[in-house]
Amino acid sequence: MPDCAQSSEEDFNRSNPPRQKMSISRFVILMLIVVVALYSLAVLTTFIRTGTREAHNATQREKIKQNLKQIGIALQNYHAQEAEQKRHIQINEPLQEQVAPRSD
Repeated sequence: MPDCAQSSEEDFNRSNPPRQKMSISRFVILMLIVVVALYSLAVLTTFIRTGTREAHNATQREKIKQNLKQIGIALQNYHAQEAEQKRHIQINEPLQEQVAPRSD
């Protein structure tokens, strides 16, 4: 008659894999999770850097536009002043300071 304790132990060994195989599969799963997390972090960092670079470039373009606008206004003011001076020189009248009209 077979021993009941011995057969149940054999069944237990067949149904449960050895501890070493179980720990290796856990290690592999853990490593895969870590690799996926690091890869995701790298991708997110790349997206953030790209977005930041685009925002920086847009800011630079706006600064350049504003500078060009200021240069254009300065050139128009200079041209208007030169035209006014030439007009006064041609008619031989002294150039006067332009004063804003007073409101009483």
